[in-house]
Amino acid sequence: MGRVVGIRYSMKRYQAVVRMALEDRDSRIPSDSTASILTQGVLGQQYIGISPGGAPAFLKNGSTIHFTQSAIILEHLLGQLLTHGSPGKRK
Repeated sequence: MGRVVGIRYSMKRYQAVVRMALEDRDSRIPSDSTASILTQGVLGQQYIGISPGGAPAFLKNGSTIHFTQSAIILEHLLGQLLTHGSPGKRK
């Protein structure tokens, strides 16, 4: 669907700013969509997944996706499971 063309850190917002280029100019992404950093498989490459919202308005060239989710760091998740077991078995 597209690719990441730039990543920088915003000192004003204290967060990463990612610029993406969509290959399909006819892509219609609702303005309330969510962007998440995801991983292909267990140890695969990371990519940005977009979960479409339900707004009638669509993002335009240069728009910002305001709803985001950070990447789940697999090593942290595995460490928690190994240290504490599954959440349902805590005592």
